[in-house]
Amino acid sequence: GGEEGAPPVEIRADEVKKLGEIAEGSFGIVYRGEWEGAGVAVKEMRLPAAHLSPDDLGRAVSEYRREVTRLCQLRHPNVLSFFGTVTKVPTLAIVTELMERDMRAYLRGEAGGEPLGARLGLARQCACGVGYLHRRRLVHRDVKPENFLLSGRGAATTVKVCDFGLARVKEASHINTARTAGTTIYIAPEVHRGEPFDERSDVYSLAIVLWELVTREAPFSDKPMASIPGIVGWGMQRPALSSVDAALARECGAG
Repeated sequence: GGEEGAPPVEIRADEVKKLGEIAEGSFGIVYRGEWEGAGVAVKEMRLPAAHLSPDDLGRAVSEYRREVTRLCQLRHPNVLSFFGTVTKVPTLAIVTELMERDMRAYLRGEAGGEPLGARLGLARQCACGVGYLHRRRLVHRDVKPENFLLSGRGAATTVKVCDFGLARVKEASHINTARTAGTTIYIAPEVHRGEPFDERSDVYSLAIVLWELVTREAPFSDKPMASIPGIVGWGMQRPALSSVDAALARECGAG
């Protein structure tokens, strides 16, 4: 809720209890927490204050507040809900809803026993979440299985896209957001070539995730990771559609 330009919900540090680390990424640590009696996730980021001038630090914090205000206004069943921020410069923490697991864990486990129809249902939820961000003029920039969170099981499984926004905060604070090797296979060809990033880059990354959901295989698994930027960005290679055809034939009984 809230109007455009309204301040983000500021949550006092003593109102949030951190209960244990869930994950660590390029831009902070995610903790399981408790706020107002409910389970939440707390994503804690530390600005490199020692390496920033007071003006740069001020700009980064202002950009952060603007961005969190925007994120708290997003409302969609397939987008992670933001509740507010704990701002104790140089530490910034975003409080969000808590989910059970991510798509990577699903692909490694449950997906093996789930029928194609169920997996396509999850694919549709992924696409709906990313589509909503694009309608709100938000480019995700890092679409991959780890950034789709799941709760529930079977037909009741809900998927929500997470870890979007804050790109301008990272730029303003000069935080290094170098991508890990595990992300390389999801990067769009034009991004490998150093060209500008836009919604179409997200669509390419989403297509790779959908390929994985259908085939239950890892794309480019027969290629050295270091070769991916060249073969995708300049060689224009893509994951084989024959793998999709084979999966459909297996599971749908197609000839």
